[in-house]
Amino acid sequence: MRKNAKKVLCFALVAAMAATGLTSVNSDAAKKAKLKSKSISINVGKSKTIVIKNKSKKNTYLFKSRNKKIAKVTAKGKVTGVKKGSCKITVREKYKNAGKKKVKKLGVVTVKVNNNKVVPDNTVAPAQSTATVMPSNPIQSAPSNGVTPTVAPVQTPEPSFGPTMEPAYGTYEFDGFVIDGKKDVNVDNLVKYGAVCEVNFTARSDEEAVVNIGYEGLKYSKGFNKDGDIFTGSGTSVTVESGEKSYTAVLDVDKYMSEMNITFESDKKIEILSVNITTQPFDGADYQKMIDNSLISKGNNVRLKKVIEKARKGEDVTLAYLGGSITEGCAATDMTVNSDCYAETSYNEFKKKFGANGGDNVHFINAGMSGTPSSLGVIRYQNDVLNEMQYGKYPDVLFIEFVVNDSGECTNGEGMESIIREALEQGSAVFLVFAHTVNFDTGKQEYYKPLGELYNLPMVSVKNAITEFIDSSNVKGCDLSKWFFWHDTLHPDVPGHRLMADMIMNVFDIVDAEEAVEDTNTDIDSINPKYGASFTGMTLLDANVDPDKVDAIVNLEVGSFGDKDTAQNKFQYKKGGKDGVEWFPNCWMHNSGDESFKATVKCNNMMIAYKLANDSKFGTAELYVDGVLKEEMTGYRNDGWNNATVSVVFKENEVKEHTFEIKMAKGSEDKKFTIYAIGYTNADDYKASLGK
Repeated sequence: MRKNAKKVLCFALVAAMAATGLTSVNSDAAKKAKLKSKSISINVGKSKTIVIKNKSKKNTYLFKSRNKKIAKVTAKGKVTGVKKGSCKITVREKYKNAGKKKVKKLGVVTVKVNNNKVVPDNTVAPAQSTATVMPSNPIQSAPSNGVTPTVAPVQTPEPSFGPTMEPAYGTYEFDGFVIDGKKDVNVDNLVKYGAVCEVNFTARSDEEAVVNIGYEGLKYSKGFNKDGDIFTGSGTSVTVESGEKSYTAVLDVDKYMSEMNITFESDKKIEILSVNITTQPFDGADYQKMIDNSLISKGNNVRLKKVIEKARKGEDVTLAYLGGSITEGCAATDMTVNSDCYAETSYNEFKKKFGANGGDNVHFINAGMSGTPSSLGVIRYQNDVLNEMQYGKYPDVLFIEFVVNDSGECTNGEGMESIIREALEQGSAVFLVFAHTVNFDTGKQEYYKPLGELYNLPMVSVKNAITEFIDSSNVKGCDLSKWFFWHDTLHPDVPGHRLMADMIMNVFDIVDAEEAVEDTNTDIDSINPKYGASFTGMTLLDANVDPDKVDAIVNLEVGSFGDKDTAQNKFQYKKGGKDGVEWFPNCWMHNSGDESFKATVKCNNMMIAYKLANDSKFGTAELYVDGVLKEEMTGYRNDGWNNATVSVVFKENEVKEHTFEIKMAKGSEDKKFTIYAIGYTNADDYKASLGK
């Protein structure tokens, strides 16, 4: 898989180089095209067209609105005011030279949209039309029901290296052309995720003729299309009558297509006057409505707006994603690469849209781990998020995705709320992402929505986005499930990850267009928790910690638990810049012997994460707290897959010394047992770290 991922990257680089051209523009041009004006003022509902001086008849021009909720722009540069505010329109010139192409930025037009003032309409002849868009695997933990799984605003395309964020779906307009044999209409990667393409065209012919309409391009196979073979999809035929008339053809485009052309072919000469292609994920779908439906709340906007402002100014910004296998990227690796997961896709779009100098100031932390409920997330937060920070102490935005894995988790929501409160106290913007499965509805969306409401957080929901389009009589086999979900109907497929990314970016676009409000989370202590906050500020204790350097650790003896367990799952992404990093590289493992693991820690709460293995060589350990047997922990379970399970050791209000002991139960002295990690809270130390 790693080799395939590298080949995917190589292909992406080659494709990006082809898109950008990397060739020189004709230097013989007498005059260069330029914008007549860099500002436009219009009324809501009124339009003006961007004027380009010295336009080349050989070249085409691309227009992109950075905020379509303020002003939208057509393929011909016609700008229409949508609501009061201001936004920018980026204008690019696409050159053609011996079959090669290059796109150059001409400039940016600032558009001011007014509500009441009538603005004179000074529109002039539209710019030349071109193709553009008008927006319209490893495993996850089995939840406690016993099932074990196997593992927007859309934007106008920009040439770029790395993951592409062209619009997933939309309407594409093209200039006319003449068919004399075969004609290709290039839509690049714009139907990468699979689509139903409705091709509407107007044709003029001197006689009746048959036009075959199909598609061809590169198709990803499992891993990757290694040879770059052209794939030709099944098409349809349209009979064109003599004279001028409009026609419609519908194509079902396979998933994972790139460098794609819609093909028109006829053995007679036919003039195509215009082509309009509308794409949707599947028959009956409405992609924009899915995005709109996904929004539960945009929350208090001030922290997100500050992050956007920092990014635009060129200041360092870090987006961190904490969750389970969906966040880790499960099923985003099967056909393409892990960078297609919703976390990295939304990060790439954020840095492209809001970052400065190509987005180099925007940074990314993926802290997804398969099988992670929020109880494990609160233990991992310090190590997998805070310790991964390279620019600043805390993430600017923390995305949290736990509703699928939290069915039956041991803290009943207190772990989730503790993460939220800690991140808010540290100054991060917190963004709740509610994933969903159709295999079984274990999601705790309705249970966690009150947390989003209490802390006024942005929330988006996959369930809300797709429910309207699911066939309830065939939930697992309907078009929506085949498009959105992987074959296990648990994890999003690559198109599903893309939808999730667009759901997130929709919130950023909405917030960006608003005025900032007052922050309602400046004093978290004044907000009474709904489910509890005992684990706020949890500290990780593992074999990498030096007890002599931590005041809260009074004593630590590993006993016969001094081995390391290397039979672990590994992250699907680079952790700390390295591939193949184990989930818990600093664990304690018992192989044989009867010496206990003992520790005395100054704390008021404690949790333990230990390994569940489908291996009878793993046995049972006993957990004692201050000399009293707390529970028996069984490391062997027939549905275990080396995942972590979590137990609450104790919860108290007062910080004091507690001694806990783990020893193998009678009959398990020569069996294995792995302590993945221990989490504890010392409320006094945590408040001191915040300066309180």
